[in-house]
Amino acid sequence: MGKRINIGIYIGPNDLDIAAWLNMLQENGLSRATWVRGLLCAHSLGKPLSIGSISNKLGTSAAPTHKPAVDTLMFGVGDSQSPKKDKYGYGWQIRGPNKEFIVGSVANISISKNEVLFILDEVWANGHAVATFVKSLIRQSLTYDETAVPPSSDELRAIFTEFNIAQAKVKLPDREERKHRKPLTEKKPQTPEKVEPVAKPPVSTPKSVGSIAEKPVPSAVPVKNPLLSLF
Repeated sequence: MGKRINIGIYIGPNDLDIAAWLNMLQENGLSRATWVRGLLCAHSLGKPLSIGSISNKLGTSAAPTHKPAVDTLMFGVGDSQSPKKDKYGYGWQIRGPNKEFIVGSVANISISKNEVLFILDEVWANGHAVATFVKSLIRQSLTYDETAVPPSSDELRAIFTEFNIAQAKVKLPDREERKHRKPLTEKKPQTPEKVEPVAKPPVSTPKSVGSIAEKPVPSAVPVKNPLLSLF
């Protein structure tokens, strides 16, 4: 992962609670990236974070199935004025009439704080989808009420302060070093212990051939044939 992580949270039919929370932040001018970052910090600290309450009367917001045709003519002949407002917003993003998130929308969240990115790196390294992990954090902290209540920034600032203090006590390596496994350091070659040579018994040197006394070879005695004595 790079120095910035872009999270795309898709709003499905079962994510109306996530859409209601994102819309509440948008209506009150609150940054969804800041509050998601606060959820990550609170998760790292093991502490809860109040992110506001949504209405317990969630309606059904279905995604549009097709783009309605616009009655326009070429070259401006006839009524070529397209309607100013459509019921749904089309293009790269699907939005409701008031630019709210509905089923089929994708909420883009960009996280760029190095102190928080390592949490998402661990989620990614463990094989979990980052968007699904963020959805679970939102649902764990959401509360329901008769009317929507936006969150207070006081608790969010307290979480950020406590998280920064905790991170200052622990020196983290650069993210590039965490991304790739650190190479093993080469061990110094161990010098073998000196072994004292064992004294070998002295070997007797062979005497020279000239020094050996040669034994006289007996002269050969001729053997007589016994048959010659008959003559």
